[in-house]
Amino acid sequence: MDRQTLLSSTKGISLSAIRRYATTHRWKSVPGSKRRIWLFSHPDHSLVQLQIPMDTDEDTPLAILEVAMRIAEVENRSIDSVIADLEATGADILRLRAVSEELRGTSISFDRALGLLDGARQMLSAAACSVANPATHHSRTDRSEARQLLARTRMGQTEIGSFALTLFCPLDAVQELPILPETQPFVRSTTALVMNATSTLIHAIEQGTVDDLLEKQQHGDEPPLISSNFCKGLLDLKGDQAQGQVILSMTWGSLARIPVPQAPSTIHLPVDYYPEIERVYHQLRPVKIEDDTRQLIGTVETLNGDVGEDGRRSGEVILSLLLPDEAELVKAKVRLNSDDYLSAVQAHERGRTYIQLQGLLRRGDRISRIDRPESFTLIETKPTRHSNE
Repeated sequence: MDRQTLLSSTKGISLSAIRRYATTHRWKSVPGSKRRIWLFSHPDHSLVQLQIPMDTDEDTPLAILEVAMRIAEVENRSIDSVIADLEATGADILRLRAVSEELRGTSISFDRALGLLDGARQMLSAAACSVANPATHHSRTDRSEARQLLARTRMGQTEIGSFALTLFCPLDAVQELPILPETQPFVRSTTALVMNATSTLIHAIEQGTVDDLLEKQQHGDEPPLISSNFCKGLLDLKGDQAQGQVILSMTWGSLARIPVPQAPSTIHLPVDYYPEIERVYHQLRPVKIEDDTRQLIGTVETLNGDVGEDGRRSGEVILSLLLPDEAELVKAKVRLNSDDYLSAVQAHERGRTYIQLQGLLRRGDRISRIDRPESFTLIETKPTRHSNE
């Protein structure tokens, strides 16, 4: 940004918010100033001080910009990211960056972007569920606390040179009982779990102790930190990225009496680690033995069939299924004969028309498969999840 743009971007920052940020990010108050300013110094940078005015006037934007520049210098960050953090001091800010050679341009594939969004949503939902009810697997991740957090989370702008997803998680997003002095908000517990769970998993991979971690998560005395749902979120962050890394970083929001948690603020997750994360995901997820057909309801997402010798299309179709035991839609592929394929085309052309069929659902990591499909029909009214049972 140019200087004038930076000055304009400081309009949403309050002076008290800067003071809260300094207080919770290791800056130390320096007493004795005769001017109406809050003066702070940093324990690791004795020559750098923050001078935060107590009163607002026409020079306030310049004073705020100078303070932001000092913080950026000490924290070795870009000035625009510091300004964004100061504007949202009441939120924990999670940044997810996918870094690889293929992402060096100014755009990425739509599917890749959706994968990162889905992964971030899954991580936050799973972490919120683990804070409310620690478990190695959550059959559903749509409990009220997770819904409140996702509803209040805002997304910031991305960056060139990588795909960076910035999520602002307000510390007051989840309604709860009044916070006691020795406790922390539900949202802070959730964001801390995101960083601690990822760090714990990476440490086990690097130390070759994944089996020990699995034993501790499944049979240990302490509540489990990592769930299969959380691992699924990490897997979605990778998508089809074949090299590079995913970087998670957290800027802890400033709130009175709420200290910065004992959790890493930056985590590097190389793509090479993902086979082990996938193994943990399978180990923590309960095995469902499905040896009978069931009724399946959903919508038609993609038609991939081919024209046969009879001039009619048949073949693979991708469905989004509503399952009674899942909070998220489950994508599944199925091969249809020409009659059923024609019905699928009709459902697809009508938009959000629902279909139903009988079949054996084989669960997969990213996409499932339906074997022995039969009775493929269109339904006109929107079903509930309970109608699958």
